[in-house]
Amino acid sequence: MNNPQILKALESLAKKEYENAIEKFGAKHNSPHEAYAVMREELEEAENEIEKLNILINTQFWQCVKFDDTDTENIMDLIYKYAINGAYECLQLAAMAHKTQKGYEAEYYKK
Repeated sequence: MNNPQILKALESLAKKEYENAIEKFGAKHNSPHEAYAVMREELEEAENEIEKLNILINTQFWQCVKFDDTDTENIMDLIYKYAINGAYECLQLAAMAHKTQKGYEAEYYKK
C-alpha cells in the first residue's frame, strides 16, 4: 500500500527536479521528438538500475540465502544504492513528463 505522505514528498521532489531542468534546458521541450528522446533516456537509465537490482537479488543475494550466508552487508549496500539511483531516474522521468505537459517551444507545435 502506498503511503500518501511519501507520494506527496516524491511529487515535490519531481517538481524540484523539473525546476532544476528549467534552469539548465528551459521550461519546455522543443518538440515531441525531443521529449520522447529525453524521456526514453531516463527510462533506460531507470531500467539499467532495475536490471542491476534484479541480478543482485536473484543471483548474489539468493546464493547467500540458499547457503545460509548472512554476510550480505556489501550486497545490501549495492541494492540500496541501485534502488536509490533507480528511484532518482524515475523522478527525472516524472519531471520530464511534467515538462512535456507544458507544451513545446517550436512554433510548429504551439497551440
